[in-house]
Amino acid sequence: MLYHFKHIAIASIVFYLSLPVDVAESKRLEEQATNETSSSFDLSTFSAPLLAQKGMQSNAAIERLTKLIKIQFEENQLQEALKTLKETLAIYRKIGDKKGEAQTLYNIGYVYEKEDKHLEALKIYQQALSIHRSIDDKKGEAQTLHNIGLFYQRLNQYAKALDYYQKALEIHRSINGK
Repeated sequence: MLYHFKHIAIASIVFYLSLPVDVAESKRLEEQATNETSSSFDLSTFSAPLLAQKGMQSNAAIERLTKLIKIQFEENQLQEALKTLKETLAIYRKIGDKKGEAQTLYNIGYVYEKEDKHLEALKIYQQALSIHRSIDDKKGEAQTLHNIGLFYQRLNQYAKALDYYQKALEIHRSINGK
C-alpha cells in the first residue's frame, strides 16, 4: 500500500511542477480581487434573468460572476459559490461556450469535493471530462483527470488513482512536447 502511495504522490508532484504558470494573469486577478470588497457585490444584481433585462453582455456577466465566485471561495461561502457557479454554467450553456461550461462544471465538482459530496463531485468531473474531450481541450482534460485521481486517492483506491494521474501526466507531456 505504501508503494502505491509513493507512486501517486510522485505522479501528483510531477504533474503540478510541470504545469505552466501565467504569472501576469495570476497577479492581475489577485489585484482585481483585493481592490474590490465582497460588499460591492450583490448576487441578485448578477443573476442571469436580470442580466438579460438590463441588456448586459454575457462576457461582462461572466466576468462579474467570476469575481464574485473568487470572493465567495476566499470567504469559504461554498453554498453561495455553488449557486453562483450554477448561474455561470447557465450562461455558458446559453451562449454555447463549451470550454466555459466544462471549466465551470470542474469548479462545481471542486465545491462538492470541499463539501465532502464525493460521488456528486465525481459525476460532475466526468461531465467536465467528457466536454473537455469533445472539444479537444487537452489542458482541461489533464486537470480533470488529475482531480479524478485525487478523488480515488482519497478513497484509498490507489491503483485507480495512479491510472488517472498517469493519463493526466501523459496529456500534459504531450502538450509541452516532453
